[in-house]
Amino acid sequence: MLLNKKLLSFFLFVNFYISLIPRLTFANPQHPSSGELAQLIQEALKNNPELSAIKNQAEKYRYQFKAAGSYDDPQITYEVMNLPIDTYSLQQTPMSGKKVSISQKIPFPGKLSTKQKAAYLQFEASLHRFKQKQYEIIYNVKKNYYELFKAIKTTHILEEQKKLIKQLIVSARSKYTLGKIPQTEVINFQMEETDLISKILISKRKITIAKNNLAKVIGSSQLPFPIKALSITKKPLEFNSLNAQNLVKRVLSNNHLLKAFELQRLSSEKKIQLSKLEYFPDFNLKASYTFREPNPSDEGTDFTSFMASINIPLWFFSKQNNNVRSTQSALARATSLVKNQKLKLINLTQNIYAELEESSKTLMLFEKTLLPLAKQAVRSGKSAYLSGKVDYSTLLASINTRFNTELKFYFALANYETLVAKLEALLAEPINKVNP
Repeated sequence: MLLNKKLLSFFLFVNFYISLIPRLTFANPQHPSSGELAQLIQEALKNNPELSAIKNQAEKYRYQFKAAGSYDDPQITYEVMNLPIDTYSLQQTPMSGKKVSISQKIPFPGKLSTKQKAAYLQFEASLHRFKQKQYEIIYNVKKNYYELFKAIKTTHILEEQKKLIKQLIVSARSKYTLGKIPQTEVINFQMEETDLISKILISKRKITIAKNNLAKVIGSSQLPFPIKALSITKKPLEFNSLNAQNLVKRVLSNNHLLKAFELQRLSSEKKIQLSKLEYFPDFNLKASYTFREPNPSDEGTDFTSFMASINIPLWFFSKQNNNVRSTQSALARATSLVKNQKLKLINLTQNIYAELEESSKTLMLFEKTLLPLAKQAVRSGKSAYLSGKVDYSTLLASINTRFNTELKFYFALANYETLVAKLEALLAEPINKVNP
């Protein structure tokens, strides 16, 4: 009696522990973003419908794995036996009676546990797919946020450029009135202003598109709050210690999609074991109790009976053999998928690292050389034009170069941060994380 209580307590504890696992593993990943970008990420992780669908699929596998280790339902039958057709009386003959039977199918030892292990590995794979999708959602939010940043910066720069051109139009008109410049210079400045207005309209349309795309990733038809996206902080990276080989090693160790493929392969191995166990018979146990009525031959003593049977895998050459071959093919496919995913991750990581290294150098060139020179050229060019030392075309070229350089800088910054976000999605952790 004491042993039975201990076993019951143990099984209750195991079931309680297993029921906690999924609740603990659906937590959102940690990400260092702050401000409105962090709010957008939280909204996306909470509301994105694709992520919800993958989570529900993982829940489905969780319940399937829990049910996989259970016996088939027992069968209860009720039978009225051997009634004479002339009277239909239970008291006429000793063979008549009412029989209640209960039967239970018992799989060959190892079948249920192997089936449950295969289902559990499938569930674990679905959890890793869910986790990887979380990181992909974070990356998509950042990517679209940076696209919005580029569109907003483009609009601001074009408006600033238009403001400067307007000032020059006023100066050019004054010089034209005094007869110092031809009318064509004034017209050329006005045409430049018109061209900038057209570009601003296009840029504002891109802002709307970027906001719509961002709202879609979040799982809404519109953004939950006004987005400014006025600045991006460059994430510093130490390329002396951060190299492609190290990143590849971390990606192969951390990437959740690769882990899902590996778990799928392990599940296929368990399914092969299960298919081979099907060569062994299952058992069927049956117990019956027959209620009898008094009759002329005896007092109607009740009967009990017990029966055990097994199925014979007689048709193994057409059934079990083919099932084994089928699971072996599934394992070969799962193994190939793991190999393909590894090669894909290695290639992707190396390419992103090369782009990131180039992008970092480009940003440094803009910050230390190109931007200061372009701004200085516009200031000196404007003064020289007003004093009549340079013509309008030279000044206009300096203005366009300055604002285009500034725009390229912001585009390079957004591209750099997008690459960082993409790499962190593969790593499933911050790129600067120091592993113990």
